[in-house]
Amino acid sequence: MKAKRIEPQAVRSGRSLAVGLIMLGATAVAPAGTTVVLEASKDNSIFEDFEDNSNGMGDRIYAGVAGLNTVPIGAFRRGLVAFDVAGNIPAGAAIVSAKLSLTSVQTAPDSGATDFFLHRLSANWGEGASDSGPSGKGVAAAPGDATWTQNFFGTSPWTTNGGDFLAVKSATATVGAANGTYDWTGAQLTADVQDFLDNPGTNFGWILSGDEGGLQNARAFASQQFATVASRPKLTVEFTSSDPEPIVITGVRIEAGNFLATFTAEGNVDAYRSTDLQDFGAAPVASDLAPGTDVVLEAVSLPEAFYVLVPTGGPAP
Repeated sequence: MKAKRIEPQAVRSGRSLAVGLIMLGATAVAPAGTTVVLEASKDNSIFEDFEDNSNGMGDRIYAGVAGLNTVPIGAFRRGLVAFDVAGNIPAGAAIVSAKLSLTSVQTAPDSGATDFFLHRLSANWGEGASDSGPSGKGVAAAPGDATWTQNFFGTSPWTTNGGDFLAVKSATATVGAANGTYDWTGAQLTADVQDFLDNPGTNFGWILSGDEGGLQNARAFASQQFATVASRPKLTVEFTSSDPEPIVITGVRIEAGNFLATFTAEGNVDAYRSTDLQDFGAAPVASDLAPGTDVVLEAVSLPEAFYVLVPTGGPAP
């Protein structure tokens, strides 16, 4: 699910001939000086003692060290989580801070406070259809799931069992014995998010692990499938970006049965259309429109429609 964002103001056209607000923002994602809260684009869990198990569609992410009833004793669980940064923050923005929040919903018996670590993943991975329910052992992996030995089950292995990730820690948080929401933040996590924005092809998210020198400190954290929305993984990002050059509608009129708009802009723009002011789709209805020229947005005889203009080559609304 994408983060909630502010859409540019739009021009409305249709049988009523009503016209909306005149100014349109030149960026379609978010304005300057903004904080956005992203939900996970995917998550999963991998299990050392059940190397072909996974939990792609389960409502929990497992991480930490299991108890004495595993083989090997104290087998590891690791969680995987990723967020669509480039799809929700404008290119060229400067990331000021980042915070990853996870909610602990299940704690190993007799477990006290323990540190959990985020490391940036260096290889892509999958979230398949597996769902183990409340079991902390996972279930047989579905095609495309990540497992302890494979980043995509049935297709490709990790280079190293247990996941391919950078040695440097991105962030550390101490998770208490009580269930609740815990935050991971810091300079390295912020740097990760900046690189995810600047180089989206390297955004594979993070792997979550517990203190693997300890014993019986495993936790279950709410995943993106968890019933309580507020408990799902969140990435809160504060960023700044330069103010965009506005696109200004300078006139609208009806001529020969068509609705026309004249606008000014720094460069050429694309026009996107929607009938509900929510989902403008990915493909523009008119591309590379030159500034200062008449643009036929829609014939008057067609149903009411809303339009957003964005710079040519910019992100779709």
